[in-house]
Amino acid sequence: MDFGIWGYVTGLDYPQDWEPPGDVRWDPPTAWELAYTSWACEHWDMEISWGDSDDPDYEGIVSLYQQPEDGQEYVLAYTGVWRMESGCLQLELSDGMGGSVSGSFPVRMDPTGEYLCIEQDWETGVCPPFFGEETYCIDLTRSYG
Repeated sequence: MDFGIWGYVTGLDYPQDWEPPGDVRWDPPTAWELAYTSWACEHWDMEISWGDSDDPDYEGIVSLYQQPEDGQEYVLAYTGVWRMESGCLQLELSDGMGGSVSGSFPVRMDPTGEYLCIEQDWETGVCPPFFGEETYCIDLTRSYG
């Protein structure tokens, strides 16, 4: 946020037709904006691919990697499929040992494309595996390489 004008005017004294530069809204990303991206938070990394899914109802494969508490290298914790639908990231994840997570998680991306806010499933209350206790939303940071 730019508070540059704050020092000059306050309250309702903004100049007529003054608007912040550019698009400052966090909007749901498109499937193409999520394709081939990686997102990190705490000890987790989420990699989103495109078109590798055997299920035609999904856009591609998603892989969730977790870094152990001792700081070792990330290990694959969940794999599954994803798609965007009505502003929500639909995930069907499996840990390969019988555990699964399935939900429709509302997501918003900042205008720079560097941050992704993801929320718990509004209907079921299910959270992605990288949410902590009592966490209802979390910001992920785009990671490269």
